[in-house]
Amino acid sequence: MHKLYWTEILEKTPSLAEGLVMIMPGQLSIDKNGLSNFQLTFARSQTLISVEEWVKQPFFNVKFTVWELIKSVADKEAAHSDIDYDQNLLFAKHVQYVNDEVISPQ
Repeated sequence: MHKLYWTEILEKTPSLAEGLVMIMPGQLSIDKNGLSNFQLTFARSQTLISVEEWVKQPFFNVKFTVWELIKSVADKEAAHSDIDYDQNLLFAKHVQYVNDEVISPQ
């Protein structure tokens, strides 16, 4: 799998992580009808990494990894789901692409 853009940036310049509150892991585009489309942004080096490394990458901030996003969504939406959003999903709810929330209301 390809390394994410922000992973490469933070590896090259780790001091950027200090005080960094939010990472946008991709690019947002809006079509002529006002519909939004989000695509992940990958490292310019096109570095390939294992799945195990890929899920350890930062996603919405330096402490919120791809794995934590997957786990949080699974915990919230699975057959024995949690009633409340965990801290990761509460953080993700602050992200909005035009009129679409990243995390939909219950």
